[in-house]
Amino acid sequence: MRAIVDRIVPRIEAPDAASLERARRASRLPQGRQDPFLEGLPAFHAVESMSPGKRLPWPGHLRIAALNAERLRDRPALRGLIARAGAHAALLSEVDLGMARSGNVHNLRELVAGGEEGYLFGTEFVELDLGSEDEIRRNAGARNAASLHGNGIVTALALEAPHLIPLEENGLWFHGVKGAQHRIGGRMALAARLDAARGPCGSWAPISKARPTRPTGRLRCGTFCAPSMPSLRASPA
Repeated sequence: MRAIVDRIVPRIEAPDAASLERARRASRLPQGRQDPFLEGLPAFHAVESMSPGKRLPWPGHLRIAALNAERLRDRPALRGLIARAGAHAALLSEVDLGMARSGNVHNLRELVAGGEEGYLFGTEFVELDLGSEDEIRRNAGARNAASLHGNGIVTALALEAPHLIPLEENGLWFHGVKGAQHRIGGRMALAARLDAARGPCGSWAPISKARPTRPTGRLRCGTFCAPSMPSLRASPA
């Protein structure tokens, strides 16, 4: 299993075209393996972080929303859901970054634009095609700008010790499903803890927890608080 990732960057590095093409060719071979690409692509070895525009003081209680963002295509609708829930933090799964099927934009950056929140983003998969069979049909002829898909945390609260925790790397998706969704990567959790100096829950960790390994029988994004997080080395988000 890969090591926990604690390298924090302001902008995650998208895969280059040559690496994507080599991975595509390998994914079509019965003996093809994702391991060299999983190790070699920088997107799997960093967490992207943008600090809040104005950090929210400790609100006295904590409300967290956990949502399957469904590629984060409809950002206004998601923003409305978060607002109606009164959430201080949103843990998002299925977030696209630079995918044609969701507008080829940085969806998390677009989501927080004009507001006070910051975000964390971790790469779960590098996509080798345009997505599902339906997405391939709808976006025929398009190209992905960055080909990244992952999990995110959006909040105006101060966070520390952001980490990406790999949960699997068995290459289940590398060879695709019914000729579509060829991907490098595996399920992971994106974790951070509240800044201990800014609230009484400083030793706890909101975690955006990925779905199970099988493409069937998926569960919704879950969350939990991990008292063990203080053992993780602090690196401010």
